[in-house]
Amino acid sequence: MDNEIQKSSNQLLNMERLFKLLDDSRGGERINEADLAALSIVERLWLVQRLPLREKANLIISSPDPMLLLKRLSPQEVYLIVRESWGEDAAMILEMTTPDKIVRTMDIDIWRKDRVNYDRFMEWLELIALGGDRALTKTLFRLDPPLMVLFFKGIIEVISRNFDQDPLEMSDGGYYSIDTMYYFRPINSNLDFEMIIKLLSSFFEVEPEFYKIIMEGIIGQLPSPMEEEAYQLRSSRMAMSGFPEFYEAREILLYKDSETIKREMTDEIGKVILQDENQKRELPPSYWLIPREGGGLIEDLLSEIGNSNEEGTVLWELSYLVHKLVAAQGSDLADTQ
Repeated sequence: MDNEIQKSSNQLLNMERLFKLLDDSRGGERINEADLAALSIVERLWLVQRLPLREKANLIISSPDPMLLLKRLSPQEVYLIVRESWGEDAAMILEMTTPDKIVRTMDIDIWRKDRVNYDRFMEWLELIALGGDRALTKTLFRLDPPLMVLFFKGIIEVISRNFDQDPLEMSDGGYYSIDTMYYFRPINSNLDFEMIIKLLSSFFEVEPEFYKIIMEGIIGQLPSPMEEEAYQLRSSRMAMSGFPEFYEAREILLYKDSETIKREMTDEIGKVILQDENQKRELPPSYWLIPREGGGLIEDLLSEIGNSNEEGTVLWELSYLVHKLVAAQGSDLADTQ
């Protein structure tokens, strides 16, 4: 009995300490590294999900285990943190984020319906490059090949040299070559050509065959089929986060009688939250948990559940429901509001 009382007392003290740190942060004070080091990983995650957006990046970077925190956060949460802290802090966040999660984060921002926004695409690559060549290279090799070909096709012109042709003959006209086989120059003079050379050099140095695929694709592939393929690949990843296609999502707005709903809940509960191994370790996104004194509105309701596994299931289901509504409304996912 004494052990149980001591355990309950310690838990209460921990919660009081967490709420004080949260209140101080909301009041404009930054949580110092010593306070963060005294917290467990679960407590740090609790704080990350409840802090104001502007403070999240600093807490993660200042923590003793930033990569572990980022592994546990959903791509949607990482996306909001990066967008809010765009700059050096955001670059550090992306440097410590797994490449697959970076791709899922970019999926939210660089597409406008079924078309790629190449200006936003370039901004993301420039931001990732702030974190160093390694961060940029590991991301480039996780991006879908048709998307990469489309991106470069929109910003450079490529010609190939015949084997019997003297390389010096190809140097005129502002062309540049990495391998004396493919020569390229920017379509728009306002582009950062050094950045383009850096990106393509990364492909050539790490995987020459992938570099060849990109260059041949720029020369010979039509944009429409590649964009359709890239969109389908992106759509399948978005569906894993609960963002279905627009017309599929609109089914949620149709009337259904109560018996149908009961039957679907009985037969299909849990199917919507089937995830891959990486997602199973992620926490459901917290951006719809409205911050209030002492917790969020949804948190107060969920506190009655008690079992943490059941709570996690309900949170994921609620997350997917919110995402489906967003998709059904045709909202621009890059609109953080």
